[in-house]
Amino acid sequence: HTRGNMYRALIEGIAFGTAHVVETYRKAGVGLDRILAVGGGTKNLLWMQAISDTSQVDQFVCEKTVGASYGDAFLARVALGEAKLADIRHWNPIATQITAAQDPAYEKNYALFRRLYEQTKDIAKELSS
Repeated sequence: HTRGNMYRALIEGIAFGTAHVVETYRKAGVGLDRILAVGGGTKNLLWMQAISDTSQVDQFVCEKTVGASYGDAFLARVALGEAKLADIRHWNPIATQITAAQDPAYEKNYALFRRLYEQTKDIAKELSS
């Protein structure tokens, strides 16, 4: 395998992990119809597209991508009653949309990823203790 193959495997592994989180939320009854993306990962369009394609959720990349600190400041204003959750659109507008696309290869490989996870999660638990 090439470095490119290894890099793509890393990107797709993270995307499959994210898709698993989305699947878990949906099974718990949480309606998840979009992801608001911030942080350094937003600069990698391959990664962003892989996450949207595997999870089948569109992503919206905000204008300011500084991540947690900006969100913390906004949530503090909400907690103080100085802003409402809907105000985030004014605080940090959407700059880019990543639209989920159907990809049969991702569907097949995600199913394999889930099987592999189920078969190895106990081993992973042992390794982490």
